[in-house]
Amino acid sequence: CEYRRENKEHIRFVTIEFRRFLKAEGYIDGKEVATDGSKFKAYAAKEMLSLKKIKKRLENLNEKLEKYLEEFKHADTIDELSEEFADNFEGTEINKALIDKIADLQEQVSKLTSQKERLENAGKNYLAPNDPDANLMKSRDGWIPGYNGQTVIDKKNRMIAVGEISTEANDINELKNNVDNLKEQLDIEPEIVEADKGFANLNEIKEIEENSNTKCYIPIPENKKEKDDKTNGITFTYDEENDEYECSQGKKLKLKQRNKKKDNCIYDVYQCNDCAKCPLKKECAALEYGTQNNLPVKTRKKKIPHYQVAAGVILKAEKVLIDKRKKGGLLSGLWEFPGGKVEEGESLEEALQRELKEELDINV
Repeated sequence: CEYRRENKEHIRFVTIEFRRFLKAEGYIDGKEVATDGSKFKAYAAKEMLSLKKIKKRLENLNEKLEKYLEEFKHADTIDELSEEFADNFEGTEINKALIDKIADLQEQVSKLTSQKERLENAGKNYLAPNDPDANLMKSRDGWIPGYNGQTVIDKKNRMIAVGEISTEANDINELKNNVDNLKEQLDIEPEIVEADKGFANLNEIKEIEENSNTKCYIPIPENKKEKDDKTNGITFTYDEENDEYECSQGKKLKLKQRNKKKDNCIYDVYQCNDCAKCPLKKECAALEYGTQNNLPVKTRKKKIPHYQVAAGVILKAEKVLIDKRKKGGLLSGLWEFPGGKVEEGESLEEALQRELKEELDINV
C-alpha cells in the first residue's frame, strides 16, 4: 500500500507506456470502445468524518480544555507549565497525568482543525483520516470511503485502453474525461463510444459529438413521467424538417424555448397549444376567439415623451425669480425657473412671453 502510494506516478507512467505498446502492435485499434466505472474501497475505516462531526468533536474537546486549563490560567503555554511544575516549587504536587491530558487534547484539536480546513478547501463533505484523498461513495456494500476506477475497453481484443482513478462519487461527469484521456495517452479518437446510463450527461455527449467524429451510444435514463407516458401509450416523434414533435394523439409540439438549463443539463422546450383537454376551456375567451396561440401578449412600454420648453432667468437686485410648480402634476411642488412648453408655431421667445404672462402675469 505504501509502495503504491509513494510511487503512483511511476506506476501510472509504466501502464500508459504498456498500452502504447499494445496499440503499436495492433492489439488496440480504438475504433470502438466502451467505458465504465468501478468502486474501490480505500485503505480506511468505513466511517468517515464530516464537517458536522468535526465541529461537534472540536466543541467537546475545547470544553474539556477550558476545564483543565482553568487550573493553570497563569501559565502561558503547556511547555512553561511542565518546566514550572518540574521544579515542584513551593511544594505543590504536580499532576503529571493532567498535563499529559491537556497536551493530548491540544494535539487532537490541532489535528481536527487541520482536517476541517482540508475539507473546506477541497469543497468536500467527508474525509477519511487514513486516506484523505478518498471520497464517500455508494457501492454494493453500502456507503464506503473509496475511489472510482475509470476504464476504457477497446472492443477488438478487450484490452484496457485507459485506466484512471477518480474521486467523483458517480460517473455522470466522467465520459468526456475518459474520451480526452484516450486521445491524450494513445492519440485515439474512437468512432464509437458505448457506456451505461450512468454516463448519460447530455452536455458532454453533445460536446464530444460536435467536436469530433465520435458517436456516443448511451441510454438516457427515463424519469417517472416518461415511464408513465410509455405505460399509457404516449409517445413523441421528432420532425427534423419542421423542428417540432408530434405526440401519439397527432398533436404538434412547437419550439417554445431554446437552451433552458435544468439539473446541470441544457434542453430545448417544445409545447403544444391544443386546449382540448384544458379544464378551463369553457371559461376561456381566448379559445372562443381563437387567439390562444398568440397569448400572453406582452404590454409595450410607453414611449418617453419629449417636449421643447423655454425658461427665463430674471434677475433683480442680485435676486433670481423662481416659482413653485402646482400640486398634482409632474414634479409637483418643486421650484423652477418660470417657463413652459413651446406650442406649435411659436418661437422660444414667444413661448416664454406667453408662459410668464399666464403663470405670473408678467409682461416681457
